[in-house]
Amino acid sequence: MRILIINNLYLPYVVGGGEVSVQTLADGLQRNGHDVKIISLGSMNNINASDDSVFYIDYPLMIKIWPIKDNRKFIGRLAFQYIGDITKSHVSPKIRKIIRAFKPDIVHTNNLAGIGSCVWSIISTFKIPIVHTLRDYYHLCIKQTMFNQSKRCNCAQQCSMCFLATVIRRSRSRHVAGIVGNSDHILQAHLTSGYFKHAKKYVVSGGLSESFVLNHKLPPKTISQIGYLGQIVSTKGVDDFIQLAHKYHNLKFVVGGDVSNHYAIKLKSENKLSNLSWLGRVDPQEFLDSIDILIVPSKWHEPLPRVIYEAYARGILVVATKNGGNPSVMAKLPDEYRFLYSSEDIKSLFSVFQDAIDLLSSGIFDPNVLIKNSLNFTESKIVEKYCRIYREVQDNYLLDTTSR
Repeated sequence: MRILIINNLYLPYVVGGGEVSVQTLADGLQRNGHDVKIISLGSMNNINASDDSVFYIDYPLMIKIWPIKDNRKFIGRLAFQYIGDITKSHVSPKIRKIIRAFKPDIVHTNNLAGIGSCVWSIISTFKIPIVHTLRDYYHLCIKQTMFNQSKRCNCAQQCSMCFLATVIRRSRSRHVAGIVGNSDHILQAHLTSGYFKHAKKYVVSGGLSESFVLNHKLPPKTISQIGYLGQIVSTKGVDDFIQLAHKYHNLKFVVGGDVSNHYAIKLKSENKLSNLSWLGRVDPQEFLDSIDILIVPSKWHEPLPRVIYEAYARGILVVATKNGGNPSVMAKLPDEYRFLYSSEDIKSLFSVFQDAIDLLSSGIFDPNVLIKNSLNFTESKIVEKYCRIYREVQDNYLLDTTSR
């Protein structure tokens, strides 16, 4: 099968887990014998690569407004998000040329900020079925986070401003033949708001390389190091992680993530604790192997934090908020291995964290239970599920076309 994958960022441009998951899927599809091409934003002038399977799209002023630029201004963020709603001219000629040359059987779109929902309209003119995976709130929210500084937004209902600002995205979603949520939470949020009314619905979570999964692990003899891994921004709840460091002086707390943005610099300068270390960018596997518990304190409704199943793949216990897709990663674990708390109650974090420590200290903790759970999110499982989706969507699309 010839599969064209579109995502706004791709190697070497990586900001979060979405890019890693898309790359893992593309690599897995290629290893399974499929002909895969990728369209992403970027410039070949800045990339030392000879991979002819990736097409990078550049346009004037893009470098000033896309996420790779440090500390973008608010107007730059809006411009990046809405360029594809206002005009097709930045992508249409290039995407049309690629489609004509490659002749894909199916087009799989992912994160579209900076490219735009206009790609659905472009692709539809070629009569090629579209599968779209929801990995963020671009289609629902002008901030893409369903979050503001005072509270999380209600994912069951858009605010009036976001409803009006995303009308064209909702309308264009009619072109999508198969819609996939990387968690049931994000899928339902879009369906409730009137998106993808005619698409076949699926949930596919994961994108974990098999090489990341440990074969076997022994429980820790002592509990010494607690970790946070991810972007250091206000929506991630890193400030609550630091509150744990203030309370538990006998444990060491480590933060893995880029500390160059204004928020991270401020947080670091205001919390100079002897038991708190800021490591900057780290290798995820090495970082996870160095800790005993991972904290995922997301304040926003994160669609699906891949860091949770990555931690499980290394036999690391996770304490996370109840927000977004967090609970779904733990759904198949025994009750005693699921540690979820309310992000609005710091005392809830302290209580659940203590429960996790008690489990690790009890002598009954088996890290291999977590490793087994991570197998639900591996590349082979995800590739298998997507191949089935592609076939179903393609067959259904052909039936619909011939019946008209």
